[in-house]
Amino acid sequence: MICNKFTDKAALAATTGVSSNNRGEPLTPHEQAEEKLYMEKKKACIPQPNILASIIEGGRFHKIKNRSVTTMQKSMIPSCFDIKGIMLPIKTKGWEVDERPVRIPATGGRILAYRPKFNDWQLEFDATLDTDIISVNLMREIIDDAGKRIGLGDYRPDRKGPFGKYKVNKWQVKRKRS
Repeated sequence: MICNKFTDKAALAATTGVSSNNRGEPLTPHEQAEEKLYMEKKKACIPQPNILASIIEGGRFHKIKNRSVTTMQKSMIPSCFDIKGIMLPIKTKGWEVDERPVRIPATGGRILAYRPKFNDWQLEFDATLDTDIISVNLMREIIDDAGKRIGLGDYRPDRKGPFGKYKVNKWQVKRKRS
């Protein structure tokens, strides 16, 4: 998985159309990559909305009563599936710097980008599901397809890349007592 945090600096450039250039010492590739990590309590994390977005997109491949779970405009998933937590720690032994050229959409030019890459990683989270809308089995299929066909992070399968694929290692269903 290749991470690429949308920083405050990038947000400012996107909204104002002006990018700031600190004319100080240039950052090393490792420092540039480190800036692109989502961090909480000194641990690399993935924001919950990123995981949810991947799962929502996985719904494109499934139907309930001849209706797609996810279309271009709508999805049933946010109304019935909730992942607990905001930032989910990445369980890993570490990351390395991924160096590859990227295209700048505005100019069409290419630059070298340095981003953190996790080769072996895991996420663990609890979620709730309203089974009146989507069954447990269908949700599992959606998540499995999201891991194979959508992925997480930059250069993932949904963006014509090989990184960010995931699979469920442990799936535990706890029934809510009525």
